Amino acid sequence: MEISQLDCMFDPSSSSWHRPGNVIDAHVLQQAMRKSEALLAQDVQTGGNPPWLLLSEKFSILEPELELRCRAISMLSASAFLAPLPGMPDAFERTTLPAMLPAGTAALAQDPELERLRYRLVPTQVSDSGFWYSYFHHVAKHRRDVLPVEVHGARHEDDFEDFLTSPLKRSPSPPDAPLASPPRRAQTVQSLLRDPPHRDLVSFGELQRAQCEDEDFDEFLQRPLDSR
Repeated sequence: MEISQLDCMFDPSSSSWHRPGNVIDAHVLQQAMRKSEALLAQDVQTGGNPPWLLLSEKFSILEPELELRCRAISMLSASAFLAPLPGMPDAFERTTLPAMLPAGTAALAQDPELERLRYRLVPTQVSDSGFWYSYFHHVAKHRRDVLPVEVHGARHEDDFEDFLTSPLKRSPSPPDAPLASPPRRAQTVQSLLRDPPHRDLVSFGELQRAQCEDEDFDEFLQRPLDSR
């Protein structure tokens, strides 16, 4: 929102300064809200993609099912939606949330129910960062349920938020190549996804550490069989 649109409300040097108790012109507020909505729409256009978008043609057939499940998140009750909240790491807002926000903003723009849910919960029941942690926790669960197991083992980015928010841009193995047995690192990640610690909640920090162990899985898959 441009501050210049509202400076008449708060600038004592302005002749139209609104002192406490004075009614603010509704037209000024409406104009400011329209500009705020326009800026939000601009952010969406230049931001990320919703978390259910899959750019990989190999998995595009799964996108409608993933989108259906992600949209169903906004239909959960407040208690069910916020169930993952106790597992939010202390550093989530500082280290992980900034990379997730473009995907979250895109989801808000395309899912009106999610926007309404956020309006009901923030800030009366949960902080904005807590809302997004809960949302992406549910998204991660649906991605694990819908996408093939090999996708989770093949991801080699250091940050778990890349797996949650980035579309699948490449296949986990060369075309028409048989998928090799996953190495120990992939099994470590899958075991955390299958049996998340602490009240059945996914720990972003533990997933990140597990994904950094051992050799790069993509290189392992692409290496000739006689050199393994």
